[in-house]
Amino acid sequence: MSTATVAAQTFAIDKTHSEATFQVRHLITKVRGRFADFAGTINFNADQPAQSSVNFTIQAASIDTSTPDRDAHLRSDDFFAVEKYPTITFDSTGITATGGNDYHVAGNLTMRGVTKAITIR
Repeated sequence: MSTATVAAQTFAIDKTHSEATFQVRHLITKVRGRFADFAGTINFNADQPAQSSVNFTIQAASIDTSTPDRDAHLRSDDFFAVEKYPTITFDSTGITATGGNDYHVAGNLTMRGVTKAITIR
């Protein structure tokens, strides 16, 4: 086994200690919500962070903004179209150490069949 192999660890995202939350501006207020159903893995190489990866999947129908009518609208074809596009996915394409225990994770976010490159900081 090489040192790099020993340094890499794979972690499953623990839903009991994690959140998939969001906040968006709507008119003069902010709408906060969460997705209750999600899963993912983090493959972390402490010695070579660039060789690490992050992947996760969110079940779009699990959206919860504490307003049932709004949640139903968000599940509709006007927004997430959960019947046609049941998942939201993120697959990392690169991880950069930025100092200490901080990292920038670049990757592809796919919603409603559209994929865009984003960076999570």
